Amino acid sequence: MASRIALIVFTLLTAGALISMTSLLGGLARRVPGVLLAAFSLVILLTPRSGQLSLGHVGPRQILGVDPVLLVAIGAAARGLPNLARRLGGLRMRCAFILVMVVTQTALGYLIYRNQALLEVRPLLVLIGLIMFLLSLDEGHDLEQLARSWLYWTAGALCLLALERAATSGIGNANLRIVTSTGDLITSRVANASQVAVVAAAGLLSLYENARRSSLPTVLRTVAFFAVVLVAQHRSVWVATTAGVIVLAGRSVRPQQLTRVVGQFTLLCVLLSPVLVVSGAAAKVGASVSESLASVSTTTGTGGARVSSTGQLITRARARGPLIELFGGNYGTPVERIEGGRLVTYQPHDAYVQAFLNSGLVGLGLFLAVLLSLLRGAWRQRGGGLAIITLFLVYSFAYSFPYELAPALAALFSRTVQATETPTAVASETRKGAARRRATLRACQRTREGLPSVRGRAKVLADGQLSSPLVPAKVPTSHSGVSAGN
Repeated sequence: MASRIALIVFTLLTAGALISMTSLLGGLARRVPGVLLAAFSLVILLTPRSGQLSLGHVGPRQILGVDPVLLVAIGAAARGLPNLARRLGGLRMRCAFILVMVVTQTALGYLIYRNQALLEVRPLLVLIGLIMFLLSLDEGHDLEQLARSWLYWTAGALCLLALERAATSGIGNANLRIVTSTGDLITSRVANASQVAVVAAAGLLSLYENARRSSLPTVLRTVAFFAVVLVAQHRSVWVATTAGVIVLAGRSVRPQQLTRVVGQFTLLCVLLSPVLVVSGAAAKVGASVSESLASVSTTTGTGGARVSSTGQLITRARARGPLIELFGGNYGTPVERIEGGRLVTYQPHDAYVQAFLNSGLVGLGLFLAVLLSLLRGAWRQRGGGLAIITLFLVYSFAYSFPYELAPALAALFSRTVQATETPTAVASETRKGAARRRATLRACQRTREGLPSVRGRAKVLADGQLSSPLVPAKVPTSHSGVSAGN
């Protein structure tokens, strides 16, 4: 009995110390948000090509590199809830429902499946936590400039990391695996998919800025970002980046600006081609990229195999009953599919399918409502954020929601919520103005109905029988006290 009491007291003291430390660090992060973003960038850079950055274990629980960042972000967001509510605008209720649903299903899943529930929900919690942190900052912080600087610096560091890996272990391709010094089998590509997604987002933003105001550093930066996206050979990122470029060219960039950008890139490729050919880099990259493209229809991780697996997961989830179909299962719930005639546990490579499995049609509908609101606001703004949200939406069809793009999405929230809310406010003001005009017209009509016609009014005035505040009646007068009759 005494040992159980001591364990409870120790747990409470530890939780109190953790909450106090989180609140203290959250306050510091609110003053200098760049420090927390720099720590987040460091986690992204140190993440291995396969798996997650692990800091160790506390009992059976694995502590990942993003966990301290998530705790500090939540502590900072809790101290700025009024700013968060104001910046979310009309999306407050939908975002609140999503947060309550995710927390509830995580808690219920943890009671049954323990660590598996935390592993599944962690990327989504990091995404939500970082967006909440940035949106809760005071008005003195420019979110767009903060996210832009973070995106470019992080993408630049990832480009240097990819260059170092290409120089030491080669470019690799989608099918080749290498063995590390610890005996682990990892991909031979120069970066993992989420790291390349950050570089792709920076490339799309740089492409937009280069189209608006061209300069040599901007051109070189854009080419470097897209070169890393090409060499990394993540085909899902290729598709998402292509979608972003198409939307950018069709909505955010004028035809003459697009023509100038294409001409600049063509000229730069022509100037660099002799160097690439002589060094042999062009042949190596071409052969590796061709092999990755040729393997799309044969590997089990892409194409028809992934579509078939997703269909099986949805079918088996719907077979559990209407309640699961509406609200989903808890995080950590194993989902099976048939592979090689056997029933195996499988997690989908699709954020939307994962949202349906864990949150049902209700949760998936809320996620899509928020994302489509962002897309609508970005579409009206015609900025570089439109390409980034397109990249995010398309990329999520192949993997989980990329929490590495959380700073860019927070800036997009801050900008596009205003664009989403402005038409509603304008329509409200228009309705109020129309109501005032109708009331004025009715008042004028009542005034006209209460008075005789112009001709009749003139006759009455001549007879001196009408008295009103506007036109007083004629009153017979007498001069020098003599009556009119005399």
